[in-house]
Amino acid sequence: ATCRVVLAAARQRPDCPHEPTTADVCQFHVLPVTQGLGKSLAEMFWAEHDAKVARFDREKRTVPASLRKAPAGVATVFCSHAWERPFHDLVESVADYVEHW
Repeated sequence: ATCRVVLAAARQRPDCPHEPTTADVCQFHVLPVTQGLGKSLAEMFWAEHDAKVARFDREKRTVPASLRKAPAGVATVFCSHAWERPFHDLVESVADYVEHW
């Protein structure tokens, strides 16, 4: 779902007149968020999740069900992609794999 949100945002960029490539998404959406932090996007998701859990635990002593689920699971497959191909192809391929395998 997160990838589809990023894809929608990438398609709205006026400086990207073509279907956004994986390189476009990285340059315009991933790097600006992660640059200078020394963390990957996945590590940022985990850090944000852990901070929310800690805050709820500290303030309310209970963690809502929405935060009990991890933001990502353990990687069990490797996905190779081409930087200059449409990001849409990558998103749909991964979604298809998850749905059918």
